[in-house]
Amino acid sequence: MHYCGLNKEKIKNHKYDRIYLLQDEDINQDVYKILPFTDYLITDYSSVYFDYMLLNKPIIFAPFDIDDYIKNDREFYYNYNDVTPGPKAYNWKEVLKYINKIVREPNRYKDQRKIINQKFNKYNDNKNCQRVVNEIIKEI
Repeated sequence: MHYCGLNKEKIKNHKYDRIYLLQDEDINQDVYKILPFTDYLITDYSSVYFDYMLLNKPIIFAPFDIDDYIKNDREFYYNYNDVTPGPKAYNWKEVLKYINKIVREPNRYKDQRKIINQKFNKYNDNKNCQRVVNEIIKEI
């Protein structure tokens, strides 16, 4: 769930050993720093999942309002279903269902993630900075 949509008071009153509620000051930080410490990602249309695929961890897509989003915000560059390697949940009940499935079958969409990851993340070798430097040097 997007942070802005949380019922923070309700969640604060519960104690979960594996669910962490980010505080207001955390939201202004770089979300990419916490991704390696997660078990899976739940996202709507955020591009964060392209980077998350590098971790090869499960992703649940939650396009609750996809028709409204396309109509009133913007269209996608690619067919949404073709580039989202994971289950699609269209309400919170389905999100919970898919969380339970991921716990039981974490590798169910592994092959799809690999294919989409290779399409959008050409290199997966920790040498991207060096490639950028090399390209800059060529231009100088």
